[in-house]
Amino acid sequence: MSDLTKEEEWLEQLSEGSAEAYEQLFATYWPQIHTLVKMLVKSEVQAEDLAQEIFIKIWNRRTDLKNIHNLQAYLYTVARNASLDFLKKRVLVTENLDHMIVYLKDESLGPEQRMMYKDLETCLHEGINSLPETVRKVFVMSRFEHLSHEEIARQLGISIHSSKVYVVRALKALRLHMRNHAHVHYVVVGALILSTMGAEAMTAL
Repeated sequence: MSDLTKEEEWLEQLSEGSAEAYEQLFATYWPQIHTLVKMLVKSEVQAEDLAQEIFIKIWNRRTDLKNIHNLQAYLYTVARNASLDFLKKRVLVTENLDHMIVYLKDESLGPEQRMMYKDLETCLHEGINSLPETVRKVFVMSRFEHLSHEEIARQLGISIHSSKVYVVRALKALRLHMRNHAHVHYVVVGALILSTMGAEAMTAL
């Protein structure tokens, strides 16, 4: 029996609700799906949650599986779309600037990806540079240099409370700045879709 025929039978069993076939699917593809999602969202915790949601979604759509001709491509598409939806909610709406900063600082991003993220990164740094001097210093020391509020207070001669307040002020100002430059969101979406990261991940499936 050919591999293609085996896969067709497997998908038929899945579409009929076979728990054994689903467990086999999970065991076979969990490592690849988890790795792909983690590459995209840059968070181990979120990757775990999203990967689980993806497999739940696949189970809920199991009746459609008998019509799938390329299981690997199908799983990749579901995983990529779920990751993009997460990024749109967490990064692109700028409600979590810390996540955005971590994403943009990721050293694993290749030259092409960094070029495509340039507009977003430029917009973020423009916002940072527009902050009042002390607020900017505190924010950079906190989010980019990873200093504690105690360390920041000692270096700048301010109170720990002031350090915390300045970070909150910076985040509010930056979120407003990013929302006023919404066009950069499409740059990130395009980068995620077109990036070689996705192509490499698909090859690994």
